[in-house]
Amino acid sequence: MADDIKKAIEEEILIEVENLSVDFPISRGLAWWKKDIVSAVSNVSLKIARGSCVALVGESGCGKTTLANTLIGLITPTGGKVRYKDQDLYEVSNADYKKIRNNMQLIFQDPYSSLNPRFTIKDIISEPFRIRKNISELEIANHVERLLKLVGLSVRDKDRHIFNFSGGQRQRIAIARAIALNPEFLICDEPVSALDVSIHAQILNLLLDLQKELNLTYLFISHNLAVVRNISTHVAVMYLGEIVEYGEVDEIFNNPIHPYTKALLSAVKDDDPIILEGDIPSPINPPDGCRFCSRCYLKVDECDKDHPELLEIETDHFAACNLIKKRTA
Repeated sequence: MADDIKKAIEEEILIEVENLSVDFPISRGLAWWKKDIVSAVSNVSLKIARGSCVALVGESGCGKTTLANTLIGLITPTGGKVRYKDQDLYEVSNADYKKIRNNMQLIFQDPYSSLNPRFTIKDIISEPFRIRKNISELEIANHVERLLKLVGLSVRDKDRHIFNFSGGQRQRIAIARAIALNPEFLICDEPVSALDVSIHAQILNLLLDLQKELNLTYLFISHNLAVVRNISTHVAVMYLGEIVEYGEVDEIFNNPIHPYTKALLSAVKDDDPIILEGDIPSPINPPDGCRFCSRCYLKVDECDKDHPELLEIETDHFAACNLIKKRTA
């Protein structure tokens, strides 16, 4: 990790999540029947330092996108806190929230569905300025040209429509819109998974260059562990709504502790990967003990009834596993 990033991590926490939970009620049958609760995110605590890139990994449906959307105010949590520079996102006034929200933006997975096909590229990129900034048309036009150049597109493209571009070019346009208001925090929700493999590296290099040039902080959601290792400074491993391991990227890849993390990494590192048996439990009725115990190949008796806490095993390396509790007892 670069020395400047290490220094930034030591100096300032930009985003702090404390015991965050997100539940969704679902009804079955008649309206007055008892509603079930989907526990999408459960008691998650996380710190994201300025200038860092925290990768959020885990299987589909584990709550990654729900957590990310809650961090920027798109989903209201049922419990816990989200702080941006020590300001609680869900307790500030509407005026203060709008100011904070300018500094927090999102890059979606599919650039085509997230961009209005009726708009020209100029309209797409200038929309944030029209909503949030009171500036002249000339200033908006100058900003659009600057952003197009910044993401590697030609100024001549501004009057074309989104369907005239390739997938990689569309994602560059989406990135230009996301950074239009000079945000500090950017959520990248699987920004290359919908793109051809041949252009993954181009978009990832663009994100790295922009992070350095604009001093951005990333939450990077991905299934691709090779990408995660190249772009992130820290990794948070999520399973069934909970973070089961967190630490610096080299520590997670070289010294994984949680059995689930070991299984994920073995799929890309080992010739004989760990195969997880069974299905993921339902988030409507998660296990009382460890949520991973029904699929864990290292399960012990305590796993069925004891819910493990996220403990700091080494400096800046946390894991939640009953095997760790036994080992450190």
